[in-house]
Amino acid sequence: MSDYSELVWRAQQTFIQEVCFVRDALTAPHVLYKPSLYQDGDQWCALFGGCLADGVAGFGDTPEKAMEAFDNAWRTQTANAALLRAKDGDVDA
Repeated sequence: MSDYSELVWRAQQTFIQEVCFVRDALTAPHVLYKPSLYQDGDQWCALFGGCLADGVAGFGDTPEKAMEAFDNAWRTQTANAALLRAKDGDVDA
């Protein structure tokens, strides 16, 4: 592989990695479903749904950490049920 073709190959790989990063950022649950974000004591809470019992929530020391925790909760909890309740009007999204 020549120096030029290796440079092109590396640039393509970097571009692909950046595209994947942007795709992941734009399809994160907190971006798609826009949970409410508020301070709860010394923690931040990202909540999708009307209350903790019916919704999906994430907590963190910063808004960013709360959103990360929300994304993890969305992927591991019964997020589909919360989304369906919100669409049916049973829960305020």
